[in-house]
Amino acid sequence: MSGAVRSRAAARTIEPGWTDRCVAHSLNREVSYAGPMAEPQKIFAVQYNYVPGLGDQRDVHRAAHREFLGSLGTAMVAAGAYVDDPTAALLLVKSDAAESVRDLLAGDPFQQHGLISSTDVHEWSCAVGDQAAAIRGNEA
Repeated sequence: MSGAVRSRAAARTIEPGWTDRCVAHSLNREVSYAGPMAEPQKIFAVQYNYVPGLGDQRDVHRAAHREFLGSLGTAMVAAGAYVDDPTAALLLVKSDAAESVRDLLAGDPFQQHGLISSTDVHEWSCAVGDQAAAIRGNEA
């Protein structure tokens, strides 16, 4: 790999022809290189609306549901039921398209056991707030 530079701080190989930016902190300088760069993923707000009259069915499948959501890794930004409305829940999911979010969540045990009456998926703009940059996946 001739002409490549390896930054210990960034722990990645920088080859000519790639576009990306990384900061080599140990060198106290910025290193840039040119080439294709992955598009940042979008954030989607997903509202699960539960089937009326679930009784304890949600409790029966809750552990598997949470395990599934946790298994989504960085795609799952945050999730939780509304405290003041037990008939719905909010999930924030990173993906490239709304249909991909639906496909991803099809594996949720709550979906597979028929506990969700509808799933509303909307692209969401995380514009401001104390944690906005972290939610968007950037530092600033």
